[in-house]
Amino acid sequence: MTSDQDVPSPIDFHDPSQARQWVETAIARRPARPAFFAAFVAALQAGLPAAAAVLELGSGAGLLAAPLLAQVPAIARYDLLDFAAPMHALARERLAVFGARTCHLVRDFKRSDWTEGLGGYHAVLTMQAVHEVRHKGHVAALYAQVLPLLEPGGVFLVCDHYAGGPVRDMHPELFFTRDEQPLALRAAGFTRVEPLLERDEMSLYRAATPV
Repeated sequence: MTSDQDVPSPIDFHDPSQARQWVETAIARRPARPAFFAAFVAALQAGLPAAAAVLELGSGAGLLAAPLLAQVPAIARYDLLDFAAPMHALARERLAVFGARTCHLVRDFKRSDWTEGLGGYHAVLTMQAVHEVRHKGHVAALYAQVLPLLEPGGVFLVCDHYAGGPVRDMHPELFFTRDEQPLALRAAGFTRVEPLLERDEMSLYRAATPV
């Protein structure tokens, strides 16, 4: 899932020092992140069945996983999928107390085979990670891969930056506009697409699988 038009990443997440630096400055660069974490928590508290299985794409250092595992007891299994081993190392440190409920998957969702052996999830989540496909033209294929991983009626919670905001000049080839995100989710087959939060040029959408 690459092309000559892909936007290069400014960060090498395979480098432990760069990965740690990104984590240490994440909240300072995006002060609205805690509000988004709270919105994820609220959405899952309201919508998960007991003994639920959850998958997070681009899970990084476990910054989102930590409040979810602490505040959503319905989560029985939380799979963290990230392509960078240094991020998994940081996540294991942060989530050590939740070790019995977590599984770390070193996979790259830019690859066509990243879903192999996965499925049966009640929720799939992603926070500031979809753009790591490195061009918004690849996102439709990613969303189409996510849909069959979910149980009927399962939820997909997607948070990322959007292009065209007044504060930052987000790369128009990398990020969706406000209007493009819900259209892409519906085109992939998701239903009941709705915004949950928009702040700091990021948006969180909830989408469901057909029942």
